[in-house]
Amino acid sequence: MDFPKTVEEHRTNVGRLRCVITDRPNPTLHHAQGGSIRRRLSEMGYDPSKSLNQRGSASEALIIPLAAELHSAGKDGIDGQIGRVSWEDRYGEQARYVDEVGELLGYSLWDLFVLWAPRKRLTLRNDGSRGPGPSGSGSMPAA
Repeated sequence: MDFPKTVEEHRTNVGRLRCVITDRPNPTLHHAQGGSIRRRLSEMGYDPSKSLNQRGSASEALIIPLAAELHSAGKDGIDGQIGRVSWEDRYGEQARYVDEVGELLGYSLWDLFVLWAPRKRLTLRNDGSRGPGPSGSGSMPAA
């Protein structure tokens, strides 16, 4: 399958899936962030605090289908009472579910994130540490 051309097309694709945990139909769409998502984005060379803080196309790429009670409704909702750390301890890493959703859809949500992300990435400095690349740098991998 080709990458979706719009956020709406991607949201429709993900919305057609069943909850990645309960396998129930008619899921809500969760914007995966924090925890394992921060780690994975950092490994990819992105500053997660900048990449996901603003709603936009890039953050829309990393969505997973969840039953309402595992999303925001109820005591087990990742965006509700339980919080991301406890949720990932109980149900597994969000990054793993992002991988799984990509397999189900036939395209990588991580690659879609790169395609839709602003072109600012972290670059390796001379001292080996990572930091923001120069403004407008073309250091993003080709999609």
